[in-house]
Amino acid sequence: MQLILPECTVTAGAGVVDFGSRSRGQLGNINGGMTPGTRTLLVSASCTLPQVMKLRLDGMARGGSFNWGGADSILRVRALRAQLDGEGVQLQRLNNAGVPEGQPSASLFITPGDGLMAVHNGLPVHGKQLSVTLEIVPVLGEKDSRPVQRAYPEASLSITLVR
Repeated sequence: MQLILPECTVTAGAGVVDFGSRSRGQLGNINGGMTPGTRTLLVSASCTLPQVMKLRLDGMARGGSFNWGGADSILRVRALRAQLDGEGVQLQRLNNAGVPEGQPSASLFITPGDGLMAVHNGLPVHGKQLSVTLEIVPVLGEKDSRPVQRAYPEASLSITLVR
């Protein structure tokens, strides 16, 4: 008997999300600080054989959020509009150990080390193609919204398909 394992790939849009250059007067107010706006990134995971599709997001943490350079800025990341093989599915949060937490939902806020899994009626579903939209909102804290010199905040997030 020969064991055949699926080959999988993960892509994330263009891979870079640019928020442009803004002065303090061009930033919008948001709970916790100021923001240059919201951007979206389409993440796709594709496998040659059906499997339970689980993604994990990792990056530098600042409290319960992703660090976004600077002294007191964060990135808020929300996963939404998930589809598995072209059909809408809910998302279930997975903790650092890969254990499901909370209730399945159409959208989830993601913190560093969190995972998400495609579910239907509360149960994991198998498929070959998962697509999820990530909504990314940087929140500049008071110090970072008043820089003394030009600032170039950045963050690096990794997205991994978990088996």
